[in-house]
Amino acid sequence: MTTSEILRREHQAKETKRRAREHKTSPPTIIEVRRGRRIIRPKEAWQRLGCGHDKFYRDYVNTGRLKLITLGKHSKGIVEDELDDLIGELIEERDAAA
Repeated sequence: MTTSEILRREHQAKETKRRAREHKTSPPTIIEVRRGRRIIRPKEAWQRLGCGHDKFYRDYVNTGRLKLITLGKHSKGIVEDELDDLIGELIEERDAAA
């Protein structure tokens, strides 16, 4: 066996172990949405709220007012009805303060 073949096999073994670790630790996919609901991406949600990325995550996601749904390994979404409910709450807070 040549040196390059040994190195290739070692690299393959490391890569296989890395993929196995990622597979075990990746969050489960949660797509349990009733028929008729729509899932939107976070960018659309923060645009509809009229705020930026940082404020969206700091004030709405991290505080639990909006919950992200895992759609895939690197993609998230928000149920549109929940965003509409949050917008309604914000309107009620504004009216109550006035």
